[in-house]
Amino acid sequence: MTALYNGLLLGLLLSIFIGATFFVLIETSIHRGFKSALTMNLGVFISDIMLILLTYFSTSEFLDSLISNNYFKLAGGFAFFGFGLYYIFKKHQRNIAINENINYAKLFLNGIVINILNPSVVAFWLGSVIFIVAHKNYSIRQALIFYSSCLSVIVLTDLIKIYFASKLKRFIGRQMLKVISVMAGILFVLLSLRIFLIT
Repeated sequence: MTALYNGLLLGLLLSIFIGATFFVLIETSIHRGFKSALTMNLGVFISDIMLILLTYFSTSEFLDSLISNNYFKLAGGFAFFGFGLYYIFKKHQRNIAINENINYAKLFLNGIVINILNPSVVAFWLGSVIFIVAHKNYSIRQALIFYSSCLSVIVLTDLIKIYFASKLKRFIGRQMLKVISVMAGILFVLLSLRIFLIT
C-alpha cells in the first residue's frame, strides 16, 4: 500500500511540474490535434519505461558515469538547443488542413529524444531507484506497483492536458500559438545552456 501511495504522490508531483515537454505537448495538441500529441506523449512514455528499466537493472557506477559523461551532456545540450531554435522561429497557421500529411513516426521519435537526452530525467529516475531500493527496500513486486502507479498518474494527467488543449485550438489564434511555441523554445534553450554550464 505504501508503494502505491508513494508512486501516486510522485506521479502527481511530476504532473504539476511545467517543463519544456509540457509546452511541446500542448503546442502539438493545439496545432496538430489530439492524436499527434498523443503519439508524441507515447514516445515520452516509452522512453520513461526504458530509463526506469535501465536505472533499475544497471549499476549505480555505470549510471553515474553516464550522467557525468561530457559527450552525453553535450549531445543533449545541442539537441535541446536545436529544438529550442525550431520552436522559437517556427511559423504557425491558425488551422491545419484536414488532409495534411502528419508524420506520426517522427512525432513518436521526437518524444523519445526529448526525454531520453535530458540528463536531469536520467538523474531523476536514478534517484527514484535509490529511493525505493536503498531507503524503502522495495521488492520487485513493490517496485512494479510504485512505477506503475507513478506512470499511470503521469499518463492520465497528460491525456487530460492535451485533450483540452486540442479542444481549445478553435479559440486560439496564430499569435497565441506563437507565444506557446516560443515559451517551449525558450525553455529548451535555457535547459541546453544549463547542460552546457555543468559539462
